[in-house]
Amino acid sequence: MNLDAWRHYRTFYRGRETRLAASIFLATGQALFILPLAFLVRYAFDTVIPSGDFRGLILIGLAILAVTVLNNATNVWARYLTLDVTKRAIGQMRSELLDKCYGLSRHFYSRADRSALHDQLVIDTERVDNMGTGLITVLLPAVCTSIALSIVLCYLNPFLFLTLLLITPVLVFAGRRMGRLVRENVREHHRAFLEYSKAALHILQVMDLTRAQGAVGHETGRQRARIKQLQMISKRRAWLETADQALHNTIVTGWGVIILLVGGFAVAQNAMTVGDLLSYYVAVSLLNGQLRGALGTITHIIEGNIALASLYRIMKTDDPVPYHGTRRIPFHGNLRLENVSFDYDQTMVLRGIDLELRQGTTTAIIGENGAGKSTITFLILGFYRPKKGALYAEGVPYDEIAIEHQSSQMGVVMQDPILFSGTIWDNITYGMENASRERVEFASKRATAHSFISQLEEGYDTFIGEDGMLLSGGQRQRIALARALLREPALLVLDEPTNHLDAASIGMLMDSLKSMPQSPAILLISHDLNVAQQADRVYELCGGQLEDWLRMETATAERVATHSTHETI
Repeated sequence: MNLDAWRHYRTFYRGRETRLAASIFLATGQALFILPLAFLVRYAFDTVIPSGDFRGLILIGLAILAVTVLNNATNVWARYLTLDVTKRAIGQMRSELLDKCYGLSRHFYSRADRSALHDQLVIDTERVDNMGTGLITVLLPAVCTSIALSIVLCYLNPFLFLTLLLITPVLVFAGRRMGRLVRENVREHHRAFLEYSKAALHILQVMDLTRAQGAVGHETGRQRARIKQLQMISKRRAWLETADQALHNTIVTGWGVIILLVGGFAVAQNAMTVGDLLSYYVAVSLLNGQLRGALGTITHIIEGNIALASLYRIMKTDDPVPYHGTRRIPFHGNLRLENVSFDYDQTMVLRGIDLELRQGTTTAIIGENGAGKSTITFLILGFYRPKKGALYAEGVPYDEIAIEHQSSQMGVVMQDPILFSGTIWDNITYGMENASRERVEFASKRATAHSFISQLEEGYDTFIGEDGMLLSGGQRQRIALARALLREPALLVLDEPTNHLDAASIGMLMDSLKSMPQSPAILLISHDLNVAQQADRVYELCGGQLEDWLRMETATAERVATHSTHETI
């Protein structure tokens, strides 16, 4: 058991202790309300029935009915309080996990198993929820009630109670051995289920690749092996839980048999009455009911404990976003990288980069794949912090700036645009859901997307599928660009924006971008010289350093001229 995880889990109940105590008290009380039944049964069999008091028997029946109604009403009230406490606690935990997800760096996500993270955020929080409900609703009240019932049993017949105490350790020992097997199997089942979940997600993500590679047989064979493993583990778990339940039932039945034998002998010896024996049976039945309920929560608690430790590791992951500034500045697109160096796992990608972006100007960076062009985009977005050097927006260091607010004033279209399952309208207006129809269409026209959207039968309400798979590459890029332009950015960053566009479309797009009324700064990252040459300033990224393209061309021309002069001489 991870004690630190449990201490942290306890903080989600902070401020709700009174309500929690009230729910446990009521849950315990509703069980104790049934205690009078033992005394009513003894009175009925020892006094009322032998005397033929039919009226008294009716009154006892009504009393039993009243106790039952009161018990059920208290149970409903206790359940309401418990659910209010536990659901608020799990809601707070999920909110903390959500904040943590946005607080972790891009570096963390580049290494993380996102399928496993998904399962933890969804399945493990549900397991913790079930654990909390079982712990507070069933286990804690059962413990309190069992203590009270034990006192009553001792009062009713100390000898029978002592007999039960003497045999309990033997029965509990057997239960603990089985419980240990169940816990080990639950952990094994968790691991197998996680692997199956990851495999299922993998199948859906690489479906086209699997078919294109003719690897369907290979993939199904591999996944069937995982399914068979999960099947065997799930079967073993179900069998162990059934065996565990059977053992508990045997323990309960063993108690009943011992009470019957010892109590029956006592009745035969006139040491106790039939009413005494029946009332004791009623009290033991109540105790058995509490124990059955408590034992029924054990599996949920085991699962929840494992899940809680897993979630706690996420909460305590120390890989935060690189900037924590709070200053909100009016951004006009003026941004500077000053002597910036950056590396991935000790591999230097950028070396002493100096770059200045200005409002109303277009800057292009060209270079080979893997040269580090997209890394510059990630640095501008604040996803990474340079190893050396610094970034400035409007002359203000990034360390002082509220990066989220800064990003809201930028428009970015990545090399592989991110689209989600939904309509074209949903994707364009993401983050700006209240945008007017006129603004959306205006941005789409600037992105040269409106013409193809208007030709679709559903128009902007066209469903595009997961990751926009129902659209062509060029259509996906145009929609992503329309989304970026909708916010009227002060800085527009386009990472390979023309991969899927022909020459005519590229010309139309560049003319449209240059004529935007707010005159943003534009950063073009491309391998296409035709696109780059439409920029005001062009740089080439080579060997981790930026070279001014204009200066390089001038130097080359001078070298050629000098060489020609020497040949003439």
